[in-house]
Order: sequence, then C-alpha cells, then structure tokens
Amino acid sequence: MNFRAAAILLVFSGLIASAQTRPFDCSRRTAEDYVAITRTERVADYVRSLTGAEAFIYSGALAGYDQWKNHPKEWGEGALGYSRRFGDRMAANIIGESFQHGFALGLGEDNRYFYSSSHNVAERFGYAVTSPFLARRATGRRTLSLSAIGGVAAGSLIQQAWQPRSTWPIRNAARSFALTFIFRAGFNLVKEFAPKALGTEAQ
Repeated sequence: MNFRAAAILLVFSGLIASAQTRPFDCSRRTAEDYVAITRTERVADYVRSLTGAEAFIYSGALAGYDQWKNHPKEWGEGALGYSRRFGDRMAANIIGESFQHGFALGLGEDNRYFYSSSHNVAERFGYAVTSPFLARRATGRRTLSLSAIGGVAAGSLIQQAWQPRSTWPIRNAARSFALTFIFRAGFNLVKEFAPKALGTEAQ
C-alpha cells in the first residue's frame, strides 16, 4: 500500500472511530429541543472548532484527499508532501473558523449540529447534508448560514496566500470551498447515524 492510500485509510478510520467513541457537541439535545446559544457556549464551541478532534480529522481528511490528487503538485508526495498539505488545511481551518464564529456572533447565528429526531432515514440524510449551509436563530428557526459561507470563503481565499504560484487562485479557492462543505456534510452523516447505531443517540 502506498503512502497516499495509507494516509487516506488512516484518516477515515479515525473519523469513524471518533464518531463511535465519543459524544459530539449537543449529543443530548435534538433540533426540536433547541435552546438559544449563550456567549459561554459560543466561546467553548470556538475553542473546540480549533483544538478538538474534529478539527484534526477534518484537516487530515482534506489533506489525504489532496495527497491522493497530488494537489498542489509542487508539494510532492510522501510524508513531507502530506505534512505540507495537513499544515495547509489546519491553517485554513483556523482562519475559516475564526471568521465564521465572528460572523455568527454578529449575525446571531448558531452553526452547531443537533441530531434530527426524525425516524425517517431519507429525512435524516437530507437534514445532515444540508446542515453545513444552515444556521439557527435564537427562535430555533433555520436560515441560510451567512457566517458559515463567509467563514469558509474567507479561509479558502486567504489560504491562497501561501499556495504555489502555479495554482490559479480563484479556481483553487473555489475547490477548497466546495471540498470543505462536502467533508462537513460527510462528517454530519457520521454524527447523525453512527452514534445512534451504537446506542449513544440524543436523549
């Protein structure tokens, strides 16, 4: 097995193991039990987004995908190439999450993920994959998350500052933006389905 394949396997194994062995934020509340987020909860959620296991899994998974695609090619392959890509994704995550949480505070949005209480698999699937684009207001009503979109866009654009010159900035930023939301949706699916299958569903 080459390094690329091993890195991807390791990352996704960690993703599944993490979902199975520890509860996620809001694991004891469902969307229907929503209570408006407090300032203290915002601070805790921000710190978790930068230092929690999820941040490292996201960055590792995205770096693994970039390693598989050898993107950017100037960073090469092997352990050195992966470490560069991992650092790139971690930096983009820190920037994006910082902007996202700042925007969310100003706009009164709550981007945390809550389990769906639906028993319909299709509804739960749709809920999980659309959640990265939606935020809750104080009333619990979900609207388009301007803070999530703005935060990811900011991280993707600023990330271009250290990308190789051969990478076309706008297209690369758009690629990073799309991949971030795809991986967020995938992680939400693990949150929604894997913990419940193991008996750790919201109570």
